[in-house]
Amino acid sequence: MIATLLLGLVRQDPAYNIKYVQQNMKDNFDFDISYHKAWHALKAAREEVYGIWESSVQKLSKFMAALQKSNPGQWLHLDTDRPNLKILNYVFCAFRACFERFHYCRNLISINGTHLYTKYKHKLLVAVTLDANQQILPIAFALVDE
Repeated sequence: MIATLLLGLVRQDPAYNIKYVQQNMKDNFDFDISYHKAWHALKAAREEVYGIWESSVQKLSKFMAALQKSNPGQWLHLDTDRPNLKILNYVFCAFRACFERFHYCRNLISINGTHLYTKYKHKLLVAVTLDANQQILPIAFALVDE
């Protein structure tokens, strides 16, 4: 019930958090809900709006095949735990136009990573450089297992 009330709010603001859920219930319905109930309601609303992680991994292999077909020559690799389970180990992507343009850039690469705080604890790694116009050029990115 609470999740259906949150659908519009989650669509508007993907970063909508549990404290906002609790405050929204208090302000609009004069009803206090526990952190646990707010967490479950927010999780259900996000799954309704954005889908669940497991189904997204199922779609990722089809997306990458279409991406490879429309942009030949790029480096794409998707590795899953087992073909039937589709548990993501890592994804690597380097677009051909970007790494061909890299030859005309400075000989300096910046690599950065960030933790993705999801159920599966992945890290997003990005390699970039600066081109002659001082613009950031993404060379490659990877989503890796912790």
